[in-house]
Amino acid sequence: MNFLASQRSLGVMAVGAICAALIAGCSPPGNAEEKPLSPASGSAESPATAPASPSAEAGETESSDEALSEFEDDPAVQGMRGFYSAIAKATNQGDFTLKELQKYSTQRRQELNESTMKDAKGLEFPGPIPFTPIKVRSDSDDQKTILACGWDSGWAKDKKTGKPRDEFRVDGGEVEMLREDGNWKVNKVVGATIDCSTVDVKKVEW
Repeated sequence: MNFLASQRSLGVMAVGAICAALIAGCSPPGNAEEKPLSPASGSAESPATAPASPSAEAGETESSDEALSEFEDDPAVQGMRGFYSAIAKATNQGDFTLKELQKYSTQRRQELNESTMKDAKGLEFPGPIPFTPIKVRSDSDDQKTILACGWDSGWAKDKKTGKPRDEFRVDGGEVEMLREDGNWKVNKVVGATIDCSTVDVKKVEW
């Protein structure tokens, strides 16, 4: 209900609190979001998704001054960052009408946002849902596909205990980004078969 949240809540339950907006049992690349999250292309040739490396799991929260990936200058990646920050804030506040979330969601995605995060009730995100893009594909002038590895569980904390409710897990996803009204917005998030075991997924807290 973090990185691959969108898939899980719409048909297949994933592990933990985004398989978000990242999950066990993700549907094969190309499957619709409505059938279990996140973002397939011929580039995903590596073995099935694996947990992140121990160093990524145990690492300290990263400084916001450090580049999160080599793709951070890409406007579509910036839009994806905005989305995963906004949906974490919306979940914390229980308000999915936030203008910030609308800014980074297509109408199609906006209609799914609240339902995809329903399993996060009682949880609070300490920062934007972490992910690392590993490939950006330009499908047209106004559409891009981003392959990424992200925290699908273990990031959000139980409001009562202050501790993660679910086990740490990183999964691969494919995010379809569309440019509308000058902004890059998330349109679809589907699971992807990506080996995330060596991908460093940096964390930033608010």
